[in-house]
Amino acid sequence: MCGACPGGTVVSRLTAYANLNGLTAEVTDLLQRAAGKRIILSRFGGQWLLRKRTGQQIIARKLEEVAERVVETGDVNWEQLQAAEITTKPATTGLLLISPYDAELKQILETPAKRAAKTLDARQFAVALLVHVHNARTA
Repeated sequence: MCGACPGGTVVSRLTAYANLNGLTAEVTDLLQRAAGKRIILSRFGGQWLLRKRTGQQIIARKLEEVAERVVETGDVNWEQLQAAEITTKPATTGLLLISPYDAELKQILETPAKRAAKTLDARQFAVALLVHVHNARTA
C-alpha cells in the first residue's frame, strides 16, 4: 500500500514508483542478477526476503533496502544489468558512479508517487537505484 489508505503502510517513493508502474517484479529480478549468488531475493506481499549464503535472513520493506544489501555484500555485477553506460567520478571518499538515469531518479524522489510519470524502464530504474545507493554509501 502507498499509505494513502487508513492503516496502510507507508512505502518509499521509489518503491511506490516501481509498484505503480508495474516494474517491481522485473526490478527484483534485475537486483537478484546484480547480486549474483551472494543473496537470494524472494518477494512476498509488499516486502522482500533476502537470504545470505551464511543463512542470515533479512526482511526489506523498500526497494532501497534491497539495493543497499546488494551493494554492501560486494561488487555489483553491472554486466548482468547491461550497464555499460555507467561512468565514474573521483570523490574524497572513493569513486562515485554516474548513470544517465540519475536525473530521472532524482525527479522520482522529489515527486509524489501518484504524479511521477513512467520515465524509466525496469533496467534503467535498477541501474539508477544501485548507483544512487552506492553513491550514498560512498559519500
